[in-house]
Amino acid sequence: MIAGKFDPQQFFHRTENVALHVPASELFGLLKRTLDLPSQWAALVARTTGDHEVVRPGGSVGDDDAQSVMFIRVTPVDVNFDESDLLSRDGFTCKAEVRARLSVIPERGELLSFQKHLLGSRRVAQAEGLASYLQPSLRAALARFAAEHDAAALVDARISEAVSSALADALEPACFAAGLMLERHPTGRFESSSLRQVQQVQRTAAARRAEHEAARQLDDALQKARSEHVDQLASLLTRLNELAAASPDV
Repeated sequence: MIAGKFDPQQFFHRTENVALHVPASELFGLLKRTLDLPSQWAALVARTTGDHEVVRPGGSVGDDDAQSVMFIRVTPVDVNFDESDLLSRDGFTCKAEVRARLSVIPERGELLSFQKHLLGSRRVAQAEGLASYLQPSLRAALARFAAEHDAAALVDARISEAVSSALADALEPACFAAGLMLERHPTGRFESSSLRQVQQVQRTAAARRAEHEAARQLDDALQKARSEHVDQLASLLTRLNELAAASPDV
């Protein structure tokens, strides 16, 4: 809990922090009438008149008629998602890892939307709060995508571009509503331990079948060799008998 007059510089330095909403009375006093913003942060100042003013990064926030100040990080924020219990078209359970890079749009309307959807009555928004806000849209998109593909296709890296496009399409409306934008298409990767287990069993069975086939072929070759050897011996014996009959005095 932030209490009394304070300097938010320590808050600004933590990379997981995205926004901070503070009453002006906690920021300003007789000895502190302005606050300078770092280059990575903007501010939305709510005035007692009902107006809102955007202060750009590097600018100065003053206490004139200020009711509250929402500080906003304007540099990109990396957000990670992990979803499990997704079902492929052929019935395999899958999980997915998604990585997204987001930015807050530092314009009056977008900042008010951000405040409404992501801060509400809270004072602080962090990267995990952005993830929580976007998670329902993301999970629905992942579940839909998984249900449209077999598990073997989902775990294949060649499908990554299609996954990325589907995720971007799903997240953009939620981002737009909250004053956010995607810096680039999200990346997504599916994995299925149940599919891997089945594939391992199939590989083991195939290897055993190959071993059995190789053993059968070897046995056939040995049988053939023995048979040919016996035939050669029989032919030689017949020849010797014929020679003996032709030369009885030998």
